[in-house]
Amino acid sequence: MSSNKIKTGDVFQTNEGGSVIVVEYRSYRAILVEHNDKHACQAVVQGGALRKGHIKNPYRKSILGVGINDSDYSTTISRKINGKKILVWKCPFYGKWLAMLSRCYSEKTLVRQKSYRGCKVCPEWHKFSVFREWMEAQDWQGKQIDKDIIAPGNKTYSPNTCAFVDRAVNMFLVNSSDAVGRHPLGVTWNKPRNKFLAQCNNPFNGKVEYLGHFDDPAKAHEAWRRRKHELACTHADEQKDLRVARVLRERFSENIYAA
Repeated sequence: MSSNKIKTGDVFQTNEGGSVIVVEYRSYRAILVEHNDKHACQAVVQGGALRKGHIKNPYRKSILGVGINDSDYSTTISRKINGKKILVWKCPFYGKWLAMLSRCYSEKTLVRQKSYRGCKVCPEWHKFSVFREWMEAQDWQGKQIDKDIIAPGNKTYSPNTCAFVDRAVNMFLVNSSDAVGRHPLGVTWNKPRNKFLAQCNNPFNGKVEYLGHFDDPAKAHEAWRRRKHELACTHADEQKDLRVARVLRERFSENIYAA
């Protein structure tokens, strides 16, 4: 709405994703409004709050204290089967959105997945419709939303930091960053030969590739890095999201990896 005088019949959007209509203008501090939904709940509000959208609908419940499902359609469908209410369909966009919120704000989820403590969702994605619009423009089917492949260490889900990646790419990168041991990544000690063995998992055929034996663990690790880079570039060629492709090509490149 503009800065013109508020009058009966004017419609204002609320910050919860709904809207209200002015039923009666009594004064700037006493305006009777009605929510545009099946409950048609009425409230008396001030003009400033009305213009800023600070109108709460008592029938609209937030999800995990932050999420607003402002969808204009049913995001889940349940049926009674043998006397029990069974979920038979869930909107895929809603499912991804809800799972993202749960990882950040559900204490039950955080107890099981402690690595998500401290993570959050950017304010604009608190609204389901905004997240859905972003997701519809992504190559998302059969993929997982990832918050730190583009920005390692990132803890905020947002359009600039998130991408959809398939499980194979996720595992390819996780297996590289989380491996621990006495020797560098890709290196084991071969006692019978008294040398360091370089090896690399090939995600495309599921086999372990043996890259040779070395006297120096650093040289064995370099052999692993070169092969890992080749495999990463093959993964990159399959990506539609250019940001993900760039990350894959750079992650194990000689200059970036050495830094």
